Amino acid sequence: MEHHELKPGEKPIMVKVIDFTTPDVADSMVKFHEAHKAERKAAGKDATGTRLKPGYSWAYVDTDDGLFALCDEGVGPDYPITNEQGKRLKVDLYEEYDKDSNGHTAIGMMPIGQIVFTADEIREMDVQLEVPLHQFIRKFGSRLECNYYNWKKVLSKAAK
Repeated sequence: MEHHELKPGEKPIMVKVIDFTTPDVADSMVKFHEAHKAERKAAGKDATGTRLKPGYSWAYVDTDDGLFALCDEGVGPDYPITNEQGKRLKVDLYEEYDKDSNGHTAIGMMPIGQIVFTADEIREMDVQLEVPLHQFIRKFGSRLECNYYNWKKVLSKAAK
């Protein structure tokens, strides 16, 4: 059996992939990045990347136990996302740099900040697509495989 495959007759758990390119979200990232660049310039530091982007794709599942969010490596808060402070989804933002002379685009090694979402904000966001959990989490090595099975267990218990 390949990694992340369903057993015969097993119903897939569907996740909704969040679209971070919607105007509201994109505008928030642009404002954050402009402020970051101004801070660096004021401190006499070098220019930064061209734009910001989340380091990973994110998806969510709305269950009877609440809204759970995870990235495409199967990492995410182990509690339902709510509107309460401390229970919101925090998405790391990375700088992306334009193509170099070889045509390669680079992304920063470390996040420069976060954008935070409440459960209601996530539910209102555009969904890029809806895919089975076993297809959303990347397939590479035992860590990702373990993450997949952990989410499968949590979401199977909480599924609507």
